[in-house]
Amino acid sequence: MESARTTSTRRDILDERAMRIIALGLLLITALVAWHQVWGSDPDTGNLGPVLEERSIVLRYHPESGTVVSETSGAVIEEFASGEGGILEMLAVVIGRDRMRFAGAPAAPITLRLREGGQLSVFDAETGREINMASYGQDNIAFLRGVVFEE
Repeated sequence: MESARTTSTRRDILDERAMRIIALGLLLITALVAWHQVWGSDPDTGNLGPVLEERSIVLRYHPESGTVVSETSGAVIEEFASGEGGILEMLAVVIGRDRMRFAGAPAAPITLRLREGGQLSVFDAETGREINMASYGQDNIAFLRGVVFEE
């Protein structure tokens, strides 16, 4: 028969092991979050086809006034009321957030690249990131192509 002291010691050892495993798990999660914050995890753009056409635009977004898409010269291409800019509004917010994190110029242009096979990507020279728009769906790609490339 086991003594109460042996059972207690085994519980302590198990509790200590469980705490070590939990601590190690938290450390791993913290390391992964830090890695993501520093190096990001943009969708892979290595398999995109060659660029057929590209156009640089400036996106400006404000929650009350909406989204403005303009030429690099400042000429307005299109304006959308708040909540109606769809994917353009989302891009303006995401790119703005990245630029704040990487100290990029908030009003710098982005480049939309129309690629072979109807693929579309968004390149931000301020952060060096390129986003493959395929994962955002064909409706959003068609919307962007219609506004930016006037298709």
